[in-house]
Amino acid sequence: MSDSEKTSVPRMILQAVEDFATIVKGEVEIAKKSLTTSVKKLGLGIGFVITAFLLLNVSLLFLLIALAYGFIQIGLAGWISFLLVAAIMIALAVIFIVLAIRSFSKVRGFGDASRIGNETKKYLSENIVKPEKSSGWNSL
Repeated sequence: MSDSEKTSVPRMILQAVEDFATIVKGEVEIAKKSLTTSVKKLGLGIGFVITAFLLLNVSLLFLLIALAYGFIQIGLAGWISFLLVAAIMIALAVIFIVLAIRSFSKVRGFGDASRIGNETKKYLSENIVKPEKSSGWNSL
């Protein structure tokens, strides 16, 4: 084996390692983008939950108290009026919880990142030829 052939083998190995590193970097970038999208959707769902809580506990409070007093004015007992208002509050909370669940169900990035990683491992295991055991560089 000539000296130029001996130096080209290490060069080819170095190029293969660099190519592999490029593939891995690309896969990491794809996974990061997928996770970023999912985290944004998750944040949106959390925002819906917080909004629901604040609206139900602050903004609607005065309206619902006024509604309870309105029921009292039309002849209902005080306890029945406030019980009816509580039922309305629970119904509104359920609506916002359904909106949050819909938002959470759209989160898919975690599964996508795992799937992409598995596909990469499968591709690499199928397409990278393992070298046969040899006695050293001279047998190449």
